[in-house]
Amino acid sequence: MKEIFVNVINKGNYDLAGLLAKIDTYHIEGRLTDAEREELYSMARKSPTALLDYDKEILNIWAAIHELQKQQNLTDETEGTETNDDYPEYIQPTGAHNTYQIGDRVTFNGNRYTCILADCAWSPQMLPEAWEMVEV
Repeated sequence: MKEIFVNVINKGNYDLAGLLAKIDTYHIEGRLTDAEREELYSMARKSPTALLDYDKEILNIWAAIHELQKQQNLTDETEGTETNDDYPEYIQPTGAHNTYQIGDRVTFNGNRYTCILADCAWSPQMLPEAWEMVEV
């Protein structure tokens, strides 16, 4: 089994995290000894060809989009007034790409809130300490 991993490592152009996970799987299943696992880890870490991490790139794109949306919802400083658009209705996040960030504003059950916890996936009702109620 070790020979297969050695061939992959020698060919290069592999995803290091993915390869190490596969090595761990074979080790857990008893197909690789502790010594073989450590040797393969060492070999893999010395010569990986980095592949684009699409998951990270997608999260960065979502963060940029989220920041643009937040900027569009900021209060017009010249007027000093806030509208309902400044506090959109709370929407339950579906993943890391659309969690609420510090400073995000929402309306929940008729009340306005500002998020005070990074990567918040909970409503003001579920996790009140992550939200600060804004007095109108």
